[in-house]
Amino acid sequence: GIIFQTPLLTPLTQVAQAPSATLTETPTPSSTFTATSTNTPSATSTNTPSLTPTLTPDRRLIALQTAAAIATQTAFIVQQTAEAIQLETL
Repeated sequence: GIIFQTPLLTPLTQVAQAPSATLTETPTPSSTFTATSTNTPSATSTNTPSLTPTLTPDRRLIALQTAAAIATQTAFIVQQTAEAIQLETL
């Protein structure tokens, strides 16, 4: 004959176990401050010369040049008249 064996049902006793995993938190965001400073000069210095040099000719130099010119002209005139007198006397 066929014998049916029924399995023995044992009552399941579930024991709640505490989780053994320990959480270790490592902070992920590391804050980096990036500040860019722009230095713009506020004052622009413009150097303008206050004294404009004016060249005035020296009066003594002008007097000397004039006297030299008069002397050379006078010597030339004296030479010309001396030659003319010599030509007339010949």
